[in-house]
Parts: sequence; structure tokens; C-alpha cells
Amino acid sequence: MQALIYRIEDFFTAQASTRGVGLLRFLWPLMIWTRVASEWLLFKNLEPWRFGVALLFFAATSAMCIGLWSRWSTLVTGLVGAFFFYGMGHGMDVEPYTHHHTYLLFMMPLLLALTPCGGSFSVDRWLALKRAKAAGEPPPLERGPDWGRTLIVIQIAAIYAFATWAKLEWGHLSGERMEHYALHLYLGSDYPTWPGFHALMVALSVCAIATEGVLSVGLFVKRWHHWVLPLGLLLHAVIYVTLPVGTFSLSMAALYIVVVDPKVLHGFIDRICLLYTSPSPRDRQKS
Repeated sequence: MQALIYRIEDFFTAQASTRGVGLLRFLWPLMIWTRVASEWLLFKNLEPWRFGVALLFFAATSAMCIGLWSRWSTLVTGLVGAFFFYGMGHGMDVEPYTHHHTYLLFMMPLLLALTPCGGSFSVDRWLALKRAKAAGEPPPLERGPDWGRTLIVIQIAAIYAFATWAKLEWGHLSGERMEHYALHLYLGSDYPTWPGFHALMVALSVCAIATEGVLSVGLFVKRWHHWVLPLGLLLHAVIYVTLPVGTFSLSMAALYIVVVDPKVLHGFIDRICLLYTSPSPRDRQKS
């Protein structure tokens, strides 16, 4: 029992770099805009309630992107997304807003708001540095509680786990579902006569199921990350260019930013910055 209490305490008190959640906070509004911003341009929404929602949508997502009042603007973005999914999607039968693709896109800011997402790459960070400099204090560290990021990783793993479970039925295991995609999107209504087509569809189905099953576990095993994360990115790249999944694959790829160990990501960004800020050998010779 005491060990469990210690684990719970560690979960809520652990600190980590804020650069991963800061990058995700910046990228997420860009994907939301890509998916729905054109539908909420002000001249398209002249009804008072729609005009108000549009103003709130653009204000919240813009503030979230630049990191102004980061956690609050991220929370408001998530609440607007919840209205899109539940209020408009399921309440008003706006069909595109009911998809699981848009669920992830709209609801993820609610989890991201639980993280110190304004601690890096944000106006909030810039203002904090200015205040510290004016007070003669050292700059605040880019660190904060890590439990919110862990919840996001659990959400990603749950997506893979439920996707695996949903595919453990005969339509997928027999390759019939994959055949449907191939015929509907690429080959037309005539069933291919060339040998090996059915076997290929079965193999692709089994590989997809196995990959998602491995990802649902491998995200939690840090020593597997060097091969699990490239495998996941490859999976989503293939899905993106072969199937009509909208922003879903890009969203999943962006979420990998917070799967990477925050310490590793922080150090990688430091090395990139050092690479571009250090003088070249020729410059050093001139000096």
C-alpha cells in the first residue's frame, strides 16, 4: 500500500521539460485551423450565436498558438472543440464533426490544458523572462509538472489499443475490409483476377493490427522508442497518403512530440540551437 502511495505521489510531483508540450500547444491550433477554420470565417457566420462562436474560436486558438495565457486559452479552445463535437456534431447532426478524427482534434486541448504548456515557446515565457530580468533574478527554468503529459501518452496508447480491439473481427482478419478499401478507392467494382491479391490484403490487415497492438504497449517502454516511434510515424504516413483520413495522421504524428522523453527532446533542441548559433570554423579564424 505504501508503495502505491509513493507511486501516486511521484506521478503528481514529477517535473520535466516543458518544451514538448510547448511545441504541441503551438502546432495543435494549426491543425484545427486546417480542418475547420474555413467553415468559421466571420462572413460565413452572420447569425449572432454563430458569429460569437467564430470570434471565440479564432481568439482562443490564436492565443493558444502564440502561448498567451496559455493554459486558459488552451482550455477555452478545448471547450469550443467540445461544443463542435457534442453540440454541433451529435446535437445538430453536423456529420463531419462526429468523426473520431475530429474528436481527437477537438478534445486534445482539454488534456493539453492540464500541462504547463506555456512554459516554452510562448509569449508567457517571454514575459516571464522579462519579469525575471527586471527583478534581477535568474531566468525561470523550462520545467513543470509532468503528469498532464503522461495523461496524453495514455490517451494515445488508448487510441491504438481500441483500434486494435476493433479490428479483431472477421471482416479485418479475413482481409475483406482491406479489399473494400482497395476496390472502393483504387481498383473499381471488378474484383481483381491477378493471383495473390487476397493474400496481400490479409497480410496488410494483419500487419496493421499487429503494428497498432505493438504501439499501444511500446509507447510506455522507453528503450523501445528508437524503433517504435519510427514505426508509428511510418504507419501514419502510409495511412495519410493512401486513405481519406483528413488531419488524423498528422495529429497522431504531432502527438509523438510528447511521447519522446522530455529530457531527450530538451537536449536535442539545445543541440540544434547550438548548431545554428555557434560560429563556424571560418568565423573563428577571422576572429
